[in-house]
Amino acid sequence: MRLLALALLVLLAGRPARAQAALKAGDPETTVQNIYRGLFAGITLPTETKDSAMRVIRNENNVQLALDGRAPGSWGRRIALNRGRDSALRTLLRSDADRKAFDANSERLRPHGSTPQ
Repeated sequence: MRLLALALLVLLAGRPARAQAALKAGDPETTVQNIYRGLFAGITLPTETKDSAMRVIRNENNVQLALDGRAPGSWGRRIALNRGRDSALRTLLRSDADRKAFDANSERLRPHGSTPQ
């Protein structure tokens, strides 16, 4: 669990301090909320759609928390999980403008590189 938190902190280097603080605290729900805020920045969702998005993020986060960060291929698995999550979330959006904003947010938050430092 500490290795996962450390890897995520590395990913969030240069990201808002609030997201880093949530990971340090190890609070999964706060992490989920911060991921939602980052991915949907500038996008307003109806309550039902927001609830669906939070479920998708929460489920993906739970899978990531269960991964063994030391296992071969775990970094690639995390990146694939993020892509799958973002693809599922994108289907919730109804306008081209929202999809464009989401894509930009997703790219900004996406881990770049093949391995954690």
